[in-house]
Amino acid sequence: MRKKVLIQIITSPTCPYCPLAVEMAERVSKALDVDFEEVSVATQKGLELARKHGIMGVPAILINGKLAFEGVPPSDLYLARAVKKEMENV
Repeated sequence: MRKKVLIQIITSPTCPYCPLAVEMAERVSKALDVDFEEVSVATQKGLELARKHGIMGVPAILINGKLAFEGVPPSDLYLARAVKKEMENV
């Protein structure tokens, strides 16, 4: 059964690191069977999320609406651990 966990990546069209963060989040979301969404700061939703969380740089990774990483995590393992921790709280 799919856990109620959402990984959101806030990205920018000009960011050279955002594609790596998106790929990482996609892999982790598939491996852990959770939802994933990419949100660009070029959209209203992306701007609102960035403002709400005080995000000053991209990529930024939110897990269930909480800022987990600003920048690309060192590896899938770091992101997976953060997601698993959130899964325990669902």
